Amino acid sequence: MVGVDEHLELTVADDTVLRTFVGIQIPHGGELLDALLDDRELQACPVRWSLPDNLHITLAFLGEVPGHVLKEMWPLLAGAVSGLRSFPVAFTGPRPFPGPANPRIVAVEVRDVKGPLTSLQSAVAAACAQAQVPIDERSFRPHVSLGRLRLPLLRGQASALAMALQGREWPVVESFFVQSVSAFRSDLFPDGARYVVVGRASLVGRQSQS
Repeated sequence: MVGVDEHLELTVADDTVLRTFVGIQIPHGGELLDALLDDRELQACPVRWSLPDNLHITLAFLGEVPGHVLKEMWPLLAGAVSGLRSFPVAFTGPRPFPGPANPRIVAVEVRDVKGPLTSLQSAVAAACAQAQVPIDERSFRPHVSLGRLRLPLLRGQASALAMALQGREWPVVESFFVQSVSAFRSDLFPDGARYVVVGRASLVGRQSQS
């Protein structure tokens, strides 16, 4: 399936401060979320499920960034990714993340078999460093967050969550081509965050599948 590829000029005000990250929009995934929400065992687990429009793969979390700094960084980032070809990604089934013993979210992980996603993340991180914009430097483990657990968990809830997710035939999150990266603004509300795309930079084009 084709991903999100249309270019979008960065639209932020110089004098605003945004809670920001750079990532990849997921063009679908609502079917899997619907299946998770309808499962009776999972309904008993303390999970706040994501909105379909919030689904994404984080490449770099920037935190609180002034608008004028983001504007200075964006041409560097757009230039860095414009030389990379688009590529397909595929996903695992839903699982506790980062692991069943200490879960914080329910997620699908991304299969990056030949490494193009890691190369894209490295290009984004290098552009941020060139612009002197610090990012979260935790090890890159690409995933899509489907829901966040309400912590702390009570005794037995982590194992109940793992059991509810294992051994099921879940609808798959369909593979798609990564054709762009986006700058997201994170708006915080009492019931969770809403992610708004404020800019999008395209990769050079789809790789041949011959």
